[in-house]
Amino acid sequence: MKHLNFGVMIVVMVMCLVSCSPSPQDKAEALVAETMKTMLYVPESYEPVLTLVDSAFAPSSSQDFAYKFAELINLTSQIKSVKEDVRSSKSAMSWNKRSYSEYKKDEYEESKSEYEMYSAKLEKLTTRMDALRDEVSAMTSDKEREFIGYKVIHRTAPKADLK
Repeated sequence: MKHLNFGVMIVVMVMCLVSCSPSPQDKAEALVAETMKTMLYVPESYEPVLTLVDSAFAPSSSQDFAYKFAELINLTSQIKSVKEDVRSSKSAMSWNKRSYSEYKKDEYEESKSEYEMYSAKLEKLTTRMDALRDEVSAMTSDKEREFIGYKVIHRTAPKADLK
């Protein structure tokens, strides 16, 4: 009987200790309040309106995933630039197409070769991006998402009773 009472007492003490510690939500709200006091000029003149704390998960924290994702972002900007070059060279081709002067014919041929070069480059970049997107997708679907911390959204508003 003594062992049972001792065991129950230990369980109750552990439950009290666990329940007395602040939750991650409370810890995040306290940290946000502390941070806001250092960032605002007159922290007393603001009141918190909304604080949302949500768990943040990453698909993968491996370096390979990060490099491939960075390359995807880089390829996206390159594709955007090359699309603009394709559009520009196609426009130049249309302006110089029906001219009888040798100068305009040379400009047309130059614009046409640029158009073909940029179109081929765009095709290569698009193919590479599709392959890379498939690799990243495979990396994210194979693994469980890792917990990386909390995502906090905090909004403040000026207090109405300022004089």
